[in-house]
Amino acid sequence: MNNLFTELKRRNIFRVAGVYAVVGWVLMQVAALLENSLNLPPWFDTTITAALLIGFPIAVLLAWAFEMTPEGVKRTEAVAEGESVSVKTGRKLDITIVIGLALLVVLVGWQSLNQNRQTPKVSIAKDVTSIAVLPFVDLSPNGDQEYFADGISEEILNVLVSIDGLKVAGRTSSFSFKGRNQDLREIGASLNVNHVLEGSVRRSGTKLRITAQLIRSKDGFHMWSETYDREQADIFEIQDQIARAVAEQLAASLGLSFGLSSETLVKDRTEDIVAYELYLRAKQLHEKRGKENLDTALLLLSEAIARDPNFAPAWTQLANVYSVYQAYQTDVPSEVTVQHWRAIGKAAAKRAVKLNPDSGAAYSSLGSMYTYDLNWIKSFEAFDKALALAPDDANIRDSMAQNLLEVGKYQQAIKLSLRAVEIDPLVAIYRNTLGNAYNLIGEYEKAAEQYQRGQELDPSLTFIYYNMWDMYIAQGRTQDALSLVEEAFAEGVFNQEDLDLAKTIHTVFNADDEQAKRALIKSVDDYYVRFLLASNAGDKGAAIETVDLYWKHAVEQGKTYSVFNVSNIEFVYDQPRFKEEVRKNNILAYWQQAGFPPQCKPVGTDDFECE
Repeated sequence: MNNLFTELKRRNIFRVAGVYAVVGWVLMQVAALLENSLNLPPWFDTTITAALLIGFPIAVLLAWAFEMTPEGVKRTEAVAEGESVSVKTGRKLDITIVIGLALLVVLVGWQSLNQNRQTPKVSIAKDVTSIAVLPFVDLSPNGDQEYFADGISEEILNVLVSIDGLKVAGRTSSFSFKGRNQDLREIGASLNVNHVLEGSVRRSGTKLRITAQLIRSKDGFHMWSETYDREQADIFEIQDQIARAVAEQLAASLGLSFGLSSETLVKDRTEDIVAYELYLRAKQLHEKRGKENLDTALLLLSEAIARDPNFAPAWTQLANVYSVYQAYQTDVPSEVTVQHWRAIGKAAAKRAVKLNPDSGAAYSSLGSMYTYDLNWIKSFEAFDKALALAPDDANIRDSMAQNLLEVGKYQQAIKLSLRAVEIDPLVAIYRNTLGNAYNLIGEYEKAAEQYQRGQELDPSLTFIYYNMWDMYIAQGRTQDALSLVEEAFAEGVFNQEDLDLAKTIHTVFNADDEQAKRALIKSVDDYYVRFLLASNAGDKGAAIETVDLYWKHAVEQGKTYSVFNVSNIEFVYDQPRFKEEVRKNNILAYWQQAGFPPQCKPVGTDDFECE
């Protein structure tokens, strides 16, 4: 036994094994890094590890049988005792081991430092089964199937949302990572989920190849993957199978049971694949906005509905397009035209609800269309049904919160908005809604925090900057308002006229000259800003005169306008003109049926007061 041990040492077997182990470990770490950073298939690092394990005994056998000499590789038995350089080789192997260990320490240290520096400090709820569905990547030959890949991802997300006990990150936040080669561990932390589903779609003619993989976000471990080669007509079956497989994998890993029924999980399907494709293209155009995109979306949806009149999502999408259509017209449309659009939108939403009374999205669209009619009672009835059917739909919560701001129910709006932000944390519009709600109850620092987060998430939404500026003006924080405008002016958000006005407001409102204040207030063209200045200056006459002009001008322009979603509106609560507007906008009728907000109360049978 001693002779064998001595011979193993002489032939450097232990050193070769050590070098192999250290170098192999380094290669495994590099393979794992490459797989995560380049989104390589899940078998990549497994293959590398298997190859290294297979190679280990081979390397040991070669070290036993052969020896490196100045003349090259020779069989050990053929090397005379005086010619052996095994001692020198051993020293070289020792140096290699030391270098390898140093590299390993550097690599592990770099990984740890990089992860600590890049990964957001968000605590993931370990006791909740949570997942985010990332937009599937379009790998089609022409690269023109993004809308189709998005549609597949969203449908899988919708199915997962319907599973009790499974927390699913909101669609908008998940899709914000489209095209960004970001570490999945960072994505999981940003969305506060434990798992991520990603995949790809390759479409050629009628053939589909869909690959999906489920990844544990804390360490990038691939829990499951599958590739589906099918005809495009099988698209709904594939979506169903992927959703089931994901749910089963999550349940198995945590010892849970989601109790999935044997019925199909994908609802609202159509047998006409062309109608489905038209719907997906229209949905993408609606999200991009713009008059031309919306015009095309309407044509595509009309064709989809003609092919399958019972395809409920197409009717819902038609209502959604008409709900924003007016805002993107280059010319001011007539009142008759606007009412015609809204009538079509409302009819489409009603048709969607009739076709699928279990669709939260359909009821949400109907609620939005009733909002344009100022029919708050029917609007909230529709939103209540939408929320009951889809309690974790952030878009429904945000839309309902905006409605609540319009009728003065600020605290209820905050509750809905907070949950919307929790579900979909990376959506700027939801942050704006929450900021507006905090502003209206006087929680100005919280409002500023939400506005700033919205600006960070989407700098293109300039109205968030204006909302923050309005809040500062309403409070008389003219220096903060000026600083905001100066910063945003440099980024191209505000123009020179805005900057000049901000400077003038700051100068005049910080001087002891009431006449100059009144003159400035009268000179401001924007009625809303004029009202904010007048109310802050304590000029009730100018304030009520200006808010009256603001409301009348909006009516003349055919625009929607707010009564309660206005900073400093409490300054004119006691004015008859304010009460008139509350009645005209059907807000009092809604209160009488649904209850008054905390700041207002009924007086007699048909009057009220707010304070």
